[in-house]
Amino acid sequence: MQDTISITHALNRKIKPVVFAAGKFYPLDIVIQVNGKHARIKSRLGEYLKIYAGHVERLTKGDQELVRLFSAGLFSEKWIALITKEKKFPVFHLMSDEISVLMKVIELRSANHGKVVLSDIGRMYGNCVKEITDVIDDYIKSSFREELEALFLKSIDSPEKKEIFRIVNYFIHFLDWNHPFYTLYDATSEIMPGELRKVEGQLPKDLRLSVKAYTAFYTYINPLKRFFEKREQGRIATLSYLDWKSDIKELLVRQFGSMMGKKTAVLYVNRLEEILNRCLACSE
Repeated sequence: MQDTISITHALNRKIKPVVFAAGKFYPLDIVIQVNGKHARIKSRLGEYLKIYAGHVERLTKGDQELVRLFSAGLFSEKWIALITKEKKFPVFHLMSDEISVLMKVIELRSANHGKVVLSDIGRMYGNCVKEITDVIDDYIKSSFREELEALFLKSIDSPEKKEIFRIVNYFIHFLDWNHPFYTLYDATSEIMPGELRKVEGQLPKDLRLSVKAYTAFYTYINPLKRFFEKREQGRIATLSYLDWKSDIKELLVRQFGSMMGKKTAVLYVNRLEEILNRCLACSE
């Protein structure tokens, strides 16, 4: 039997409102109903609106307090009615995309479990809309640092590994790890290519593969973003796990395959997917 799914936005009136210009502004929630089961989660609309600052300014006619309220995910009944009736860009479009994305999350959960699971739908929704570039970067950076620290301890008292100790010590203590991994790796590859190769030779095979796959993926991010053109459509702008499953994975296999052969392409893409599945658990 096909699932009956309803997803709507609603103001959370259980929260004390923020009163502004004779209006009461409440957080925006998403109400999900599947086969008689209910779940209510917080909308992420305020977060998505941050990159649409100019459009929000025009929508509110430059009222900075309204801009601040919308950016905090707070809306009044009057504003929601107006936005819905007149399909105001980008708020209406983001609300529609949020519903579409949640529908895909529910369908993904249903396909993997054989039934709809709503108990952790809020967490799954959050994971499935994260920027996958950031997820992969954070994972590899953390793994890389852990391996450097392990190498540091192994080589600290070893006369045969003085060179490795010196390099690893520099990487750990003198690189600014607040930057994304790709930025660090790219700069180090250019400035200290020999030293980086020596360290990489000491790393586990899976991590070396992860780095190669990610650096190949990173060079293709801008074409991917142009392909999706989400911002112009008023959609959630991240390259998400849902995009990965529907389009990005297949696009990367073709792109990588034309550059390095099908076997390597599949190896790289599968490794990236393993990282995403481990970090996001969207396919569980």
